[in-house]
Amino acid sequence: MKKKPNTVLMICYYFPPLQTSGVSRSIGYANNLQKFNWEPIVLTVKDSKDPWVHKSADSKKNTYNYEIIRSREIPLAKLCDLLHGIECKLRSWFGLSERHNNRFRDFLAFPDPQISWFSSIPAILNSSKFDIIYASCSPYSSALSAVIIKLITKKRLVLDFRDPWPITISKPEKRNSLLSKLHFKLEKFVISHTDHLILNTAGSKKLYDLRYPDFSEKFSFIPNGFDEFITSAPIKTSALVKKDKKLKIMHFGTFYENRTPNNLLEAIRIINNKDIEFIQVGDYHSELDKYKDKISLTHIPTVSKSESVKLMFEADILYLKQAWSEDWTQNTAIAAKTYEYLTTGIPILCDCPEGDNAEIIREYGPTSQVVTSNNPEDLVKAILLMQSESKDTLNKIEGPSKEYLESYNRVALTEKLSDIFSLLKNN
Repeated sequence: MKKKPNTVLMICYYFPPLQTSGVSRSIGYANNLQKFNWEPIVLTVKDSKDPWVHKSADSKKNTYNYEIIRSREIPLAKLCDLLHGIECKLRSWFGLSERHNNRFRDFLAFPDPQISWFSSIPAILNSSKFDIIYASCSPYSSALSAVIIKLITKKRLVLDFRDPWPITISKPEKRNSLLSKLHFKLEKFVISHTDHLILNTAGSKKLYDLRYPDFSEKFSFIPNGFDEFITSAPIKTSALVKKDKKLKIMHFGTFYENRTPNNLLEAIRIINNKDIEFIQVGDYHSELDKYKDKISLTHIPTVSKSESVKLMFEADILYLKQAWSEDWTQNTAIAAKTYEYLTTGIPILCDCPEGDNAEIIREYGPTSQVVTSNNPEDLVKAILLMQSESKDTLNKIEGPSKEYLESYNRVALTEKLSDIFSLLKNN
């Protein structure tokens, strides 16, 4: 007789049909947990008010063999922006200087605008259905909600920080404001009440071990990874003949804030070779307008996940961009697309600060180039080197190493998560 599965409530704001980097980890866990005798119940948002996310083109095709609870969210960010606009007008009328910082977002939408997502009540009402609580963060308000649910239901709690809480990686001088102190107190509060905290990079794990030594025994590290359907796509081989002479450099996803394509576009302009083409797959960035008449440039709007993977295998070079910030002490984040890029075996042009992301590309991307200077001139050198090697390497890709495939496939990572659930449930 088959053993009855254990059940975990997965609090995941970012879940299909939403399409962001945070979705892959959650959907990967949910889809694979049943293989390890854990039945997921996913609690997610019904209609996201986050202006930065899209719905997947595959959303109508999504079917799940587990329960999904969708709850409402109030558009708190819009309210904060409205109040900020009113404040700015009033200050203008009274001849006061303009206030650029939106204090309403800082304090009313604390710790983030998703605090207005109703996740606690539906979880408590369904508490008889689950054995363990799991919360994926960000948004970090989900951590607060999960602690409330834990305290009321008396169920064990696992928090998964897909990235460190921003206050933890900020420089000491940035931690002195009232807002920073509030974030630190909240982070410490949720960590003290969680039964297990998962970090997604080795650097993040070390950072939290140092910051919270009294709680380090309940910290662990589970990286992001890749999904099996990527490995089923056709790998480039020398038998594939390029349709044209262009060297196609592709970027997948969204450029935003200080994560821009400026460095790469400028590097391609300096090289001044029309046989080098940059292809942006995803949201359009205004910086592309400045270079559309200077370089070979193509924009493909956001596509479905399956179509995105197909397009990756048409690239000669995959461009990976990570932001630099003078406010951070460490660069521990690894972009979710890093794992997908590495799985294709296609050379990666990595434009990022020193840290975990640069290290994993160096370790598992032998044909890739890592540029950590934030200087277009160094990108020029990297592109020219990759171009000169293209005849020998770009069309003779054998795929990722066996070690990489075994360490970062989503099924193996889900097993690690299920082991944590089982340990907590049985102790």
